Amino acid sequence: MNLPSESMEAMLLHGERDLRPTRVPIPFLGDSDVRIRVTRAGICGSDLHYYRHGRCGSFVPSTSFILGHEFTGEVVKTGFQVIHLPVGARVAVDPSQPCRACEHCHSGRYNLCADMKYLGTASVVPPRDGAFAEFIVVPAINCHLLPDDFSDGAATMLEPLSVAAHALKRAGSVAGRSLLVTGGGPIGQMVVVLARAFGARFICLSDPRSFSRKTALLSGADVVIDPGASVPENLIRSGFDIAFEASGAPRALQFAIEQSQRGGTIVQVGTLPDNVTIPANQIMAKELQLLGAFRFANVFNQVIDLLSSGRLKVEHLVTKVVSFEDLPEAFAALDRGEDLIKVQVEGVAK
Repeated sequence: MNLPSESMEAMLLHGERDLRPTRVPIPFLGDSDVRIRVTRAGICGSDLHYYRHGRCGSFVPSTSFILGHEFTGEVVKTGFQVIHLPVGARVAVDPSQPCRACEHCHSGRYNLCADMKYLGTASVVPPRDGAFAEFIVVPAINCHLLPDDFSDGAATMLEPLSVAAHALKRAGSVAGRSLLVTGGGPIGQMVVVLARAFGARFICLSDPRSFSRKTALLSGADVVIDPGASVPENLIRSGFDIAFEASGAPRALQFAIEQSQRGGTIVQVGTLPDNVTIPANQIMAKELQLLGAFRFANVFNQVIDLLSSGRLKVEHLVTKVVSFEDLPEAFAALDRGEDLIKVQVEGVAK
């Protein structure tokens, strides 16, 4: 195995639609850290927000940085305090790095930690570099050893699956309930996959794109609808017990509120613009619960177990795998709205 040199290949986001290959220094390896050679990384919806808008919601980069927080890789070097992760181990990485000392961390809701350093985001200053690079250094505590039968593609889906699993936890039990999912991107599709595994009675996915609707049927949806067309009358009459807004479109949140039955629950997972108009009186009159689901907490191992058990099937969601040098074009393809769900990138070629 070739150990890294003084610098490494990385893709830096310099601004809106400005992603360039750059050689950067390899990050410092702390005593409790591991250096990982990235073998596969996925493009997240938040990565696309940064690429398309130069920001993601209220997170505005203070400088150029490396995107990517869905990844798997191989340990190539360890700090002297690390004894449980041998060199050569295949690992998936939880990108959450909370302070572990605040009230939210102690209560188990570490995803709300104000000092969270989440890989590949601009939620802190300076931004925390991510995995669209040859190597990444992370705390050993964030690494999860992978079963031998885990493919790199499946392992790289663990982070977005955890986001979807956390959204389902926010809603409570979905067993025997009717669900509406607005948005057929990766998170929406994974909400469908997990909800089916957890015993949802009926699942409807809404998305304007035909490709996403067809994929949702493979993911386990019972019915798919185009929100721009007429909604079947039987769906309007019955309403939905739980709705998950996973598109980041204001109209989709409005639609979820309109289609929820009295006493229903709506979970917002998608990143919406800062100022959104919603039918608030419907929330009052129907006594709806409108909840947020931000990142995830305490579900990463559960998702690993579910994938290992065979209860979850996600391979159909990886619609494209590209080489590292083709990563800018992959972002551009997603930005153009091509028929893609999850795009993953191979590690830097040796």
